Amino acid sequence: MPKLIDLTGQTFNSLTAIHRTENDKFGNACWKCQCVCGNITIVPTGSLKSGHTKSCGCFSKEVHAKITFIHGMSHTSEYSAWEGIIQRCTNPNNQAFKNYGGRGIGVCSEWKNDFMAFFNDMGKKPSPKLTIDRVDNDKGYFPENCVWANRKTQANNRRNNRVITFNDVSLNITQWAEKVGIDRGILRVRLDKLKWSIEDALYTPKNKHPRGKYYITLNGWTMNITQWARFVNKPANVVFGRLKSGWPHAKAIFTPIRYRHTRK
Repeated sequence: MPKLIDLTGQTFNSLTAIHRTENDKFGNACWKCQCVCGNITIVPTGSLKSGHTKSCGCFSKEVHAKITFIHGMSHTSEYSAWEGIIQRCTNPNNQAFKNYGGRGIGVCSEWKNDFMAFFNDMGKKPSPKLTIDRVDNDKGYFPENCVWANRKTQANNRRNNRVITFNDVSLNITQWAEKVGIDRGILRVRLDKLKWSIEDALYTPKNKHPRGKYYITLNGWTMNITQWARFVNKPANVVFGRLKSGWPHAKAIFTPIRYRHTRK
């Protein structure tokens, strides 16, 4: 049996051994110790000498407080925004990493390890509904490229938004729809399914249903598809089908219907 080493009066980090006490349930020799904070605690000899136990527990609490609560804002939405940025840009296990850090979007060195630097640059949210957004989606997070923005602004700023340029003005579909006063779904149908020109898609008067409500102006006359079909004595579905296939307005409306004859 190894000789017991007397640790009485010796100090290990924040603990000073007072006297030997009973072994713990695993048979390890233990010492009654006093912490610098004044608390008394029982510590195994091995933990004292190895430095595994440095205090009665007050040291761990102090370190945690410094890391988590030094700024007193760890439960604020601003802190959550900063934490989200760090996770998206630096943590490969984050589900959003592929769209941020995975494609080279980073965080400036001033913000990366210092929430208060982020907060001092961005300030408190002007409104609880705002979130952090980048002005240029191909660049990272740094003061000149970040703003507090609402969801609508962020949606307009998405990198996969389709941009349409007409008369030297470039806007995405949502912005164009708001500008000319039509529903963006109708605008998409006009451009993608009906293959209308940008001018026709933007400035043909709005209505609810493409088949019966889109208005077409020809030779000074303006009517919707159903009205034009009646005017030229054709089924509305024929005119609509032609327009959907990309026929020009005049051709879709005025071209005679050719019926196929089957032999008996």
